Amino acid sequence: EKNKINVVVTKMERKIETDILKSLVFYGFFQPSEAQEEEITTKNINSQNEVKIQNEPNNHVLIFDNKEHIVWNLKNDILKNTVKWLYNKGRLQVKDLPIYAPGGSRYLLNTKPNHADGRSFIGKPHEIFPGMFLLLNFSGSDCIRISDYLMKRFAPEINFKIVE
Repeated sequence: EKNKINVVVTKMERKIETDILKSLVFYGFFQPSEAQEEEITTKNINSQNEVKIQNEPNNHVLIFDNKEHIVWNLKNDILKNTVKWLYNKGRLQVKDLPIYAPGGSRYLLNTKPNHADGRSFIGKPHEIFPGMFLLLNFSGSDCIRISDYLMKRFAPEINFKIVE
């Protein structure tokens, strides 16, 4: 069990599975002969942060420092899960709010679902935790860009990857 690694993924294509195993071999987690016999357990983290075993794999994963893996399905899940991770690690706190969207005049995060001028967040704002609202009215590429910005701002030493 010394070489056991928990990786959280769903809907993984065979090529992605092979690439992950090759990476694990490269970084010395497995010996090549062990990698071929290693069983991959897939799990899914739902919106209530409950982990459930899932039979159908998915290739959408956020990776934090090659240790923690979080599954995402929609592009705005990238942004939600990045903010949740930063909050859970104590990197992002309510005292840091409001936070503007990079290069914009709108709030990205606030203690209430309103911008500085009093306008409500467009669409359905996501309440990350009580008293922390996230604006999700962004394109998929903006969700990726903003997640990267937040990680560089609040956790610059963390190696952050998005696997699509």
